[in-house]
Amino acid sequence: MAKSEKLGEIQRKNCRVIFFKSPPAEGEEDSYGKVFRKEGFETEFAPTLSFTFCNREKLLQAVIQPESYQGLLLTSKRAVEAVSNCFGDDQSIDDWKKSIAPRWNSRLVCGVGGATV
Repeated sequence: MAKSEKLGEIQRKNCRVIFFKSPPAEGEEDSYGKVFRKEGFETEFAPTLSFTFCNREKLLQAVIQPESYQGLLLTSKRAVEAVSNCFGDDQSIDDWKKSIAPRWNSRLVCGVGGATV
């Protein structure tokens, strides 16, 4: 290995890289971070956006009335989270399982992309 290659390797091992994006969810690995860590960089994430769910009541009213729709298409991980958040307490989850979910079974319900399945 040439001297300049060794120097580049040494510098990389002591170099920190910051990604201005949300950190990966617990138990997941960010693909950019993975590549940089593999090359010897120390990685850090700085979230630049914040997110809050809105229109919960409107979403809940739609979800509990499957007869008004031909199907449900979840297009993102956040869409799945939003629907799940409508049924946060034990009573709501029981209501979902007993009376709402069976009515959705006769309709098309699908997720698009790996994060929604």
